[in-house]
Amino acid sequence: MQAAFAALSSIVSWFASMIDPMCGPIGIFRLFAADTLLSCGDTGWGDEIAYGFMITASLALCTLPIGLFFGFFIALAKQSEEKSLRLATNIYTTIFRGLPELLTLFIVYYGLQIVAQQVMAGVGYEGPVEINAFIAGMIALGVVFSAYCSEVLLSAFKAIPRGQYEAGDALGFHRGKTMRLIILPQLVRIALPGLGNLWMALLKDTALVSVIGLPDILRQTGVAARDQTRLRILLDRLPAVPDPGDGFLAGVFRTRTLDQTFGGRPMSHAETMLPALPAPPEALRRYTLSRLIGRVALGIWLAASVGIFLFVVESWSLEKFAKYGPSFISGLGVTLTLVSISIVLGAILSLPLAYGRMTKNKVASWIAYAYVYFFRGTPLITQLFLVYYGLGSFRPYLEAIGLWSLFKDAWFCALLTFTLNTAAYQAEILRGAIQSVPRGQHEGAAALGLPKRVAFFKIILPQAMIVALRPYGNEIILMIKGSAIVAIVTVFDLMGETRRAFS
Repeated sequence: MQAAFAALSSIVSWFASMIDPMCGPIGIFRLFAADTLLSCGDTGWGDEIAYGFMITASLALCTLPIGLFFGFFIALAKQSEEKSLRLATNIYTTIFRGLPELLTLFIVYYGLQIVAQQVMAGVGYEGPVEINAFIAGMIALGVVFSAYCSEVLLSAFKAIPRGQYEAGDALGFHRGKTMRLIILPQLVRIALPGLGNLWMALLKDTALVSVIGLPDILRQTGVAARDQTRLRILLDRLPAVPDPGDGFLAGVFRTRTLDQTFGGRPMSHAETMLPALPAPPEALRRYTLSRLIGRVALGIWLAASVGIFLFVVESWSLEKFAKYGPSFISGLGVTLTLVSISIVLGAILSLPLAYGRMTKNKVASWIAYAYVYFFRGTPLITQLFLVYYGLGSFRPYLEAIGLWSLFKDAWFCALLTFTLNTAAYQAEILRGAIQSVPRGQHEGAAALGLPKRVAFFKIILPQAMIVALRPYGNEIILMIKGSAIVAIVTVFDLMGETRRAFS
């Protein structure tokens, strides 16, 4: 039996090596010469980078179902009639959407080790306690992903008409069957663009696990990049270059006014009313499972809040606050200004991008798709470097057209990068929200003889914005947290002032 198992393992290993897309017989790293950085085997780092890619992909794929599972039930809990459960889930999403992912990873990886060490010491075990870096990364990213996912799913739940639930009741379906056969298919369709944004963010967030020693693709690439003996520089530098008062609505209201001249009469009404009955006694509220879960969760949050408050009181220093407080306030102002302007400009730019993603014109559709694919598929820090350092190589061109005064400013480069990045995400959010508006709304506008442009801005877009509101909230929070990278290009935002204070 053991020999058969070994033979089967060798066959599986051989088959996996043959279909390996990185270093297999037809792998992309086989395109490089044997003595280059990305070649496979002992002469290059292709094997290590391929292994890092597998770690990154495995981490993302393992985190996705965890985040979707907990995000779905958190979204259901936010619609619960139990106030304590709604409050506990709102605290959960507020905390983990507000904390930077790196801080959450440190809390899970180091914090859980400290707690486990204390617990084991209490039972007499004095040895070291370590938590697997892959498991810690999966838990941390799963917690963050579930917080964002719950907001997207909650928005999708609210976009489904109440009549869909009533139709399930009319067919005699129980709640689970109604959810599975009627609600979930519509929920997936509405939430898919927002979840796609979160999936892209999750893939890029996996790079954070390299700081806790997990050999993902970022860590392996960094190790390979330090090996300068086989690194070939392909390009040293770029070549030198020389309301109610709305008139339209008032007209619609006038045409829809009841005409009394054709025998129309006011609606019938009762002359005598039935006497009012006394209110029934208030029903006793049973102690349900949802109430128990909500009370326990609130107790945990309360204990954590008290512990953090006591820590802050113990560590408070008026001298440090007077010294660094004004700098922190100035950095906060820079962060909020940068994010606010980029969000507004990105929202304006997202309108034609969303239209391009939905149009039947293939040229416009492909241009919009390529734009969205690039800016959602590459890390924000890479885009910032391309704008700040890359466009600096075109200084003669920019000086010739009078734009160098803008692109030499780090703040403007950060604003441009953030605007282009958030426009891609907002375009997908808006596209999904517009497509979630029922077809009957378009047909109703056409029946009124409204032009398509008027129907879009007066009827379709307001309803789409209701659906897109919570995913927009996710995007704003992601932009605020992502804005910390501008400190790398000498913009002294809140992160930059904090680094300067601790330097």
